[in-house]
Amino acid sequence: MKLLRKAVFALLPDLPPVGETVPGYNFAVCGGLIAPAIVNTLNAAVNKVLATPAIRERMMGLGLEPFPSTVEEFRKFAVEQHGQWGRSIKDAGIQPE
Repeated sequence: MKLLRKAVFALLPDLPPVGETVPGYNFAVCGGLIAPAIVNTLNAAVNKVLATPAIRERMMGLGLEPFPSTVEEFRKFAVEQHGQWGRSIKDAGIQPE
């Protein structure tokens, strides 16, 4: 998936990705907005805000790396993450209480 970059995190550029030491690891923490009726307008507005230096700096200060994407990139990322977490939960035998 193209959303996951080689460097783990801009705040720790020399830290290798977990996937380099744990084969098959490809999980990420992310946030996104899902609003089908206005998704393209909302995506453009959010990406514009995330490109603002003050916003990027504030987010980085909180340990969050802004990662603007297209609607399709985020959709693919969400589907991929859902599948990976689902498999991991199943493989671990985790059941709801």
